[in-house]
Amino acid sequence: MSYFTDRRLKEFDQHISAIDSKYHKLLLTLNGWPFASISAQEYARHGFMRRMKTILRCVHNVFDIVPPDHEGIPTGEQLTDCTINLQSFLLNVYGAVDNLAWILVYELGISCPDGSDLPNRFVGLRKVNKLVRSSLSVDFQTYLETIDEWFDHLENFRHALAHRIPIYIPPHIVPKSKEPAYQDLESQKLRALARFDMDEHDRLDAEQVKLVIFRPWMTHSFSEVAPTVIFHGQIIQDFQTLEALAWKAIGDLESHRDSQQGPSI
Repeated sequence: MSYFTDRRLKEFDQHISAIDSKYHKLLLTLNGWPFASISAQEYARHGFMRRMKTILRCVHNVFDIVPPDHEGIPTGEQLTDCTINLQSFLLNVYGAVDNLAWILVYELGISCPDGSDLPNRFVGLRKVNKLVRSSLSVDFQTYLETIDEWFDHLENFRHALAHRIPIYIPPHIVPKSKEPAYQDLESQKLRALARFDMDEHDRLDAEQVKLVIFRPWMTHSFSEVAPTVIFHGQIIQDFQTLEALAWKAIGDLESHRDSQQGPSI
């Protein structure tokens, strides 16, 4: 039986069916944007949109490698390939957010109060990036405040992946009601190994597999008590949030362009 309800599976299908057209709409908009800043243009075309292409591919790969309607236990190769795509996805989502911030900094001319260039560490869209946020439209600032928790989640997983413990998909879990039987089989397996009875060990291992179930969860550190995330839903949400951020940024770029052109006669 699938972990997800039929309704949720249908929602996933709808999201996956629409995701390519959303990517291409952003691609056409940003690639055709009349940037005044060469640096902003590079961050848009070769930073943000290049990352979005990778992100799009990672979403499709995750849903193909371990489909949300998957039944049974995925193979080790499936889990490894899925993990690789989740890791690439997370790093590129984090980078894409910073790319949007750089686009805005260069195109809107955001600088320090004394007119000097912003230090790299000041550039971003998170709540610590106060100079950048305060330079955006009220609508954009309000939206950013509504996704502060999402930024915290993204930072948590990205920093763990880049600096501490990488993303991990548990290969299976043991339901609480079956833990005694699982542990008993584990003890029997150890005794079989001790007497070099590999046939018996393999038979017991096959019995053990019947007791476990798979859950589409990802986490990172156990000692840090990292959150457990349902990865199919999370990457869809991340893509949608990134898409919304891009359109908010485009809205501010449009307002800036119009103000630079002056009133029409």
